[in-house]
Amino acid sequence: MEVVLDFDFKLNKSQVFRTLKSYGELLEENEIEGLYNLLLPTVYETAEPVGIFSIEKNDSHLSFNVMKNYSHMVYCIITLGDNCSKKISEFFSYGNMKRGMVMDAMLTSYLFETSSQLFTHIYKKSKELNLGLSCRISPSDGEL
Repeated sequence: MEVVLDFDFKLNKSQVFRTLKSYGELLEENEIEGLYNLLLPTVYETAEPVGIFSIEKNDSHLSFNVMKNYSHMVYCIITLGDNCSKKISEFFSYGNMKRGMVMDAMLTSYLFETSSQLFTHIYKKSKELNLGLSCRISPSDGEL
């Protein structure tokens, strides 16, 4: 099992803005900009990304057709830590709905970014083991 803690702090600002604009006219662009800038240090301080992965032989104890042709499986999980949910809930519970929405969008963007960074670690390790990678299979995919 490998634990990854060295993640670069990167946010896709345009993705965060698109997400928040999809909520309709709840937040105006200048509000989003102001809250984004205000919350950026809080997001940085609150997120504690941890990725864990393990590359294991496929011993066929899982009987899903989608996995039967692979010699190895990569099990992985990534989190930004429990403090993220607590901080967002804190905003909502004190009536700071807009701050909660913006912080949630920012942390979601960062979670996707850390997931991509974790993939880089998985790719390097699988290459060391002379293994290729297929598409990701998640619990919400098809027969899982």
